[in-house]
Amino acid sequence: MRLQRRGLLAWAGAAAAAATLSACGGKSSSSSTLSSACTPSPTPTWQDAKSHGSGRLNMLSALYQDQASQDSYANNMLTGFFAGTGYSLAATYTSLDKLPDKVITSLAAGKLADVLMPGQGWVPVLERQNALAEMPADITDGLNLDQRLMTGCYWGDKLFALPYALDLTVIGYRTDVLADAGISAPPRTLDELREMAKQLNAPDHGGFDVFGAGVVHLWAMLVGSYGGSLFTPKGGLAFNDGTGVKALDYIIGLVKDGTADPAKIPTGGAQPLFIQQKTAMSPMSSTLWPALRRSHLDDEGHLGFFPCPPIRRPRTPWCCRPARSWRSAASRSSRKWPSSSASTPCSPSRCCRR
Repeated sequence: MRLQRRGLLAWAGAAAAAATLSACGGKSSSSSTLSSACTPSPTPTWQDAKSHGSGRLNMLSALYQDQASQDSYANNMLTGFFAGTGYSLAATYTSLDKLPDKVITSLAAGKLADVLMPGQGWVPVLERQNALAEMPADITDGLNLDQRLMTGCYWGDKLFALPYALDLTVIGYRTDVLADAGISAPPRTLDELREMAKQLNAPDHGGFDVFGAGVVHLWAMLVGSYGGSLFTPKGGLAFNDGTGVKALDYIIGLVKDGTADPAKIPTGGAQPLFIQQKTAMSPMSSTLWPALRRSHLDDEGHLGFFPCPPIRRPRTPWCCRPARSWRSAASRSSRKWPSSSASTPCSPSRCCRR
């Protein structure tokens, strides 16, 4: 099933809650401040903090990694949310691959940010590090959140995060390269995807860049293709039913047969291989749109999409599901816990209530 570009853009627009999402890549951390700092004025509950509190909150985000997206987020989202309050926000931006070290280092120094914005799957990891504060059950009252968006926000029966943005992840491909190879239809199964990747391997480009969107994100897609899911509705592990191992074996198989080459993973902040036109296919998400536009690869003459195919037909392809969504969480070590908790509902109340 090929996805038409116009339909995909509309779909992505409904799924992506942020104003402008950044391109993927390992970029060093950066910081910015929304407004001047205030003297912290803690309040006993998050409701009081939302209405009467003040102070500067610190946020650690792995979502926005380029300056344009950071500026858009500050100007279009945060400015409106904090307008008329005594709060300001100092944001530090990092990448997903640097997030664990950033959190562990900050915990050791006792300087973890008040608000964390990790990707899905990080809540259990961060909670094991004693990094997150439990959120009050009534924090979602009035937000009309679809409970499917809450997957991954719980650990056990306790709520530790709220959904911020959903990210659409699909397989992107070079339409011109596939046309030259005589391929006119997308793969219907994972086996067909593997064979297509082998066929598209060439001296000047690879067939399938499994590392382009991050191997963890491809693995999460493959778990879905095998019929599994990452977590239960209450945050328990669900990929330990065998689907997680099968997904990992599939990636290892692509490396063993030469379809994927770890030695070609871009380093030093270089663009993904798809942007460099060194691969025919790659998993990609809505975060890659700015880079695709800058590289003039966002037209139908160069770019097409299809959902990650299932292990066998007639299972449903894995595409627009919150396998890669972003969470907003409050730090356990924050001295302004009610205030940091009060800042997290800004995301679902404005973005996910659709």
